[in-house]
Amino acid sequence: MDVGRVIELYAPPAPTRAAGEVGSGYRLTEQLVLTAAHVVAGLPVAAPDAPVLDTLEPAGVCQARPIGHADWLPAVVVWRNEAADVAVLRLTANAPRLPPAGPAPRWGRMEGTEPIAVSAVGFPWAQERPNRVRDTEHLYGFLAPAAQLKSGQLAVTVLTSPPTERNSGSPWAGMSGAALFAGPFLIGVVVVDPGRFGTDRVVAAAVAPLLADPALIALLGPSAAIVTPMGPRLRLALTADTSLAVMPPYRPPTAWLGTRQPARLLLPEYGIVPFLGREQELQTLQAWCLNGPSRPLRLLLGAGGAGKSRLAAEVCVRMAGHGWQAGLADPDTPGGRVELTFDRATLLVVDDADLHGRLLEALVRILGYWPPDAPPVRLLLLARHTAGWWAILNQRTDHLTDDLAEESLALMEGELPDSERATHHLQALTAFTRHVPNPADAAERTAPDLTDAAFANPLLVHMTALLTAASAEVPTTGNAVRERVLDAVLDWERARWAETFPSDVPTGGATTRQQAVAAATLLAPPDEAATTALLTLIRDFSDAAVGARAAVATWLHELYPGAGPPWISPLRPDLLTEQLLTTCPDLADLVLPGYDRLTADDRAPGGAQVAQLLTELTRAATRPPVHQALDRLLATRLPDLLTTALADPAGQLPDLLSRALALAPQPQSAAAQVARLPQRSIGLAALAVTLTAQAVAAYRDLAVTDPDTHTPTLATSLNHLSVRLADLGRAEDALTAIDEAVTLRRRLAATHPDAYTPDLARSLNNLSNRLADLGRAEDALTAIDEAVTTYRTLTAAQPDAYTPDLAGSLNNLSNRLADLGRTEDALTAIEEAVTLRRRLAATQPDAFTPALARSLHNLSNQLADLGRAGDALTAIEEAVTLRRRLAATQPDAFTSDLASSLQTFAYVLAELGRDRDALAADEEAVTLYRGLNTRHLDRYRDALTTALRNLAIGLRTLGRDAEAEQTKREAARLEAEAGYGRPGPMELVRLVVRTVGPDGPA
Repeated sequence: MDVGRVIELYAPPAPTRAAGEVGSGYRLTEQLVLTAAHVVAGLPVAAPDAPVLDTLEPAGVCQARPIGHADWLPAVVVWRNEAADVAVLRLTANAPRLPPAGPAPRWGRMEGTEPIAVSAVGFPWAQERPNRVRDTEHLYGFLAPAAQLKSGQLAVTVLTSPPTERNSGSPWAGMSGAALFAGPFLIGVVVVDPGRFGTDRVVAAAVAPLLADPALIALLGPSAAIVTPMGPRLRLALTADTSLAVMPPYRPPTAWLGTRQPARLLLPEYGIVPFLGREQELQTLQAWCLNGPSRPLRLLLGAGGAGKSRLAAEVCVRMAGHGWQAGLADPDTPGGRVELTFDRATLLVVDDADLHGRLLEALVRILGYWPPDAPPVRLLLLARHTAGWWAILNQRTDHLTDDLAEESLALMEGELPDSERATHHLQALTAFTRHVPNPADAAERTAPDLTDAAFANPLLVHMTALLTAASAEVPTTGNAVRERVLDAVLDWERARWAETFPSDVPTGGATTRQQAVAAATLLAPPDEAATTALLTLIRDFSDAAVGARAAVATWLHELYPGAGPPWISPLRPDLLTEQLLTTCPDLADLVLPGYDRLTADDRAPGGAQVAQLLTELTRAATRPPVHQALDRLLATRLPDLLTTALADPAGQLPDLLSRALALAPQPQSAAAQVARLPQRSIGLAALAVTLTAQAVAAYRDLAVTDPDTHTPTLATSLNHLSVRLADLGRAEDALTAIDEAVTLRRRLAATHPDAYTPDLARSLNNLSNRLADLGRAEDALTAIDEAVTTYRTLTAAQPDAYTPDLAGSLNNLSNRLADLGRTEDALTAIEEAVTLRRRLAATQPDAFTPALARSLHNLSNQLADLGRAGDALTAIEEAVTLRRRLAATQPDAFTSDLASSLQTFAYVLAELGRDRDALAADEEAVTLYRGLNTRHLDRYRDALTTALRNLAIGLRTLGRDAEAEQTKREAARLEAEAGYGRPGPMELVRLVVRTVGPDGPA
C-alpha cells in the first residue's frame, strides 16, 4: 500500500440520495480510482474514455481530494458493479501526479483458511475534527477466510483502536471505498455495513472475482489479470536462491486461547493488551525508517518481558500505514512461492537475533551494498544482549555490521515508571476480562499496590492483571514479589496439567508432570517417537510401558502443539519458562541424562536439540537452580559439547556454547580443551576467544601459587588469546593480551635467556601484527625490528633451528616497512626472506616450498610498486610455477594460492603491455576460482568476483566488449545475489591481489 495514493471522496446529493456521501478511494493509476459503489450511488456511469471536464459543477461529478492537496478535483464513474459494491472513477487529466514512493499495486486473493493480516487507510467519521475536516485512519486487522462465505465478502476483525459506538450510523462511515491490502497485494474494497457489526468489525468486497470482467481488465490493463494467491505468511526473496517467510506483526487470538492456555494471552504476538507508552521509542524508530540518510540496521535490546517484541510489532503496523511492507522474519518455515521482493520500502524485524547469525550475515551483506536510489530497507534486530554474537557477526561481515548500525535502543527492566503502572494494569485487566472464562466481577476488584521494583517490568504488570481478571489474586507487596507472581501464573498451567493428564497412567503427581513439561521444553523432541523415548528420563516413567509413555507424549502435544519439529512447543512466554525450570524438582538430574540421550540417539537431530537445551538454560541462567544445572552440564560434558560444536562451526551451537561458558565459566576444563580448536575458523571465533580466555584464567591462578612452573604456560595462553581476539576483530583487547605476554616472556628471557628468548621473539612478531591492525605502524615496526634482531642472534647460534623463523619475521618486516612507504627497505627485507627460504626449500622442499612461493609473491608486489615490472614478472612467474606444482599434488591446500598468484601475474603482464598473456592468466584464475567457489561458497565468492572484474577489464582492453560486459554482469550478479564482497574501483583499474598479513610463528 502506498499512502500517497489514498484519496478522499465526496459524492454530492443525487436524485436517489438526499444527502452527500463521504468515502475513501485508492488511485490505481494517475487517473483511475478504486472505491465502493455505494459511495457514488446515483451518479451516472460514463464511457471509459470519456473526457472529464476540469470543473466540479456538472451533475454526475464526484469530488476527489488526494492526500496532501487542499483542492477538490472532479471525477466520474467509469465502471461499477453494484452487486459487489465496487466502482472505478476517472479523475480529470489535470490531477496531481502520483508521488514516486512505490510501484503500482498488485492484485491478490485469499488462499487457505488461516487468518491473514490486512490494512487499509481511509477517512472514517471517527476521525472527523470539530471543523468537519476528516483525517486519515489506519485500520489494521485480520481477515477471517471462513466468514461471509455465502456472500463472498471479506470479514475483517479490527485490531487497531476500534472507534467508540455512534448514536446513529457506523463510526466507520467514510471508510467505505478504502483499498484493503495484505502486504503489497490489493485484495478488497472496504464496504462498511453500519447496521450489523460492532466497531471492531468491517466488511470488504473481494476484488479477485471482479477481475474476470473483461470491461474492468480493459480499463485497468493486462496486469489486472495477474492475481496472486496468498496465505498468512508471505515469502521475501533475499537472493535468487534464498528467501524467508515474513510473518505479520500480530496474530489473531483463537476463540479458546484464554480458556485452554491463559498464559498465552500474555504473548506479544496476540496484542491482547492495548499498546501503551514507549511513544518516544516508537517515534524514534519511525523517524529512523522514514529518514532517508539513516543507517539501515538497528538493535533493540531489553530483558525478557521488557516489551521488545510488542514495540517492534507496533512499528511494523505504523510503517504499514506509511505504505511499507513490514513484518517479522521467519527463517525456519520451509521454502515456498516467493511473493515479495525488496521492490518497495521494507521493514524486517528479526527476533532472538542472537540465534540467527547466518540469516543476519546474509541480510547485512545485502544492506551493505543496497543501491542509494532503491526503495529503503530497514532491519530491526531484537535481542537480550550483544555478548558474543554481535562481535562474531561484525567479524563475519568484515565490520560491515558496525558500519550499518544506528545507535541501539535499550528497553531495560526498570523503565516502567511507578506513575504509569496503574494505567497499564487497568488496560490489561479490561482486555483480559474479555478472554478469560468466568472473569472476576468488576465491583470486587481492588487496585493492587504496584510499587515493588518487580513491576518495572511491563510483563509482570500484565501477569498481575491476568491473575486479577481470573480471580486469582496474588500479594504484590512483601518479599519475592516477582517469584510469587510468576509462580501464580505457572499454577494455572499446573492446574491444567492435573486436569488433563491421562487418568490411566500412574504418576507421582505434580512433580512428574512438571518434569515432563520441562523435559519437552528443554529438549524439543522432533516427533512423537522421540517424545515417547525421552519420557524414560523421568523416574515415574523409566520402567513404564511404551503405551503409557505414548499417552503422556500425546498429552504434551495437545497441551503445547508444535508445528514439528519440534513436535512440542516450549512453554511461553520466556519468563514463565524460566519459572518452570527454576521450580522444577531435580532439574540438574533431568538435564544431564537428557543431554546424553540427545547425543546418543542417531535418529534425533542432536545438534539442533542441544542448541535448544543451551538456549533455554542460558536464558534462565540468572536463576540459581538453572545456573546450577548449566554449570553441572558444562563441568561434566564440555568435551562432548565441544565435539558437537566443532562438527558444525556454521551452526548455532558454537556461539551458544560460548555464551554458556561466559555464564558458567569452566577454566580448568577450558585449559584442557582449548588445543582442540582449529587454528582459524570464522564460525568458531567467539567460542575460541571464550575458551582461550578461560584457559588464561586457569593458568593465571596456577601461576600465583607456582609461578616458576606455570608462568611460561600463562604467557603462551596469552599469546594464543591475542590471536583469537584478533580473529574476532577485537584489536584493542588483542593488543592488551599480547602486551602482557611480551612482558612475561621478556621477564622470563631475562633470567633464562636460552629457554625463553625464542618465545619472546614469537610474541614480538605477534605484537607487531596487532599494532599494525590498529594502524600504529611505527610501533609495529619497532616490535618486528626487535623480533628480527632476536632471530638473527638465534640463527647465528642455531641456524637449522631458527632460520625459518627469521625468514618469516623478515617477510612481516617487509610488510611493516611497506606500510610506512619505505618501499626500498621493504624490498631489501623481502629479498633476504626469499634468499633464506630458497635455501631452506632446496634442502627440505616439502616443508619450505610453500613459504618460498609466498615470499616470491610478496617480492613481486614490492618490485611492481617500485616500477620494476620486469623483475616483478620474474618473481611472480617463479611463484606461479611453484604453486602450480603444489596445486597439482595438493589441490585442496594450494589451488587458491595458485589462483591468487595468477591474478598478480596478470597484473604485471598488463603493466608490461602483454595484454593477451595477461588475459590468459586472468582466464585461468577465473576457472580455478569457479571450482573453488562451487565447493566452498562462503570462502571464495569474493575472490571469484574480483577475478571476474579483472577478466572483464582484460577483455575490454583487447576490444572484446560484448564478452567483457557479460563477465562484468556475472560479477555484479555475484555481488547482488550473494551480497558478498565490497565492490572496488574495478571499472577503471585492475586490482592486484597481494599476499599481506602475518607470516611466521604467531
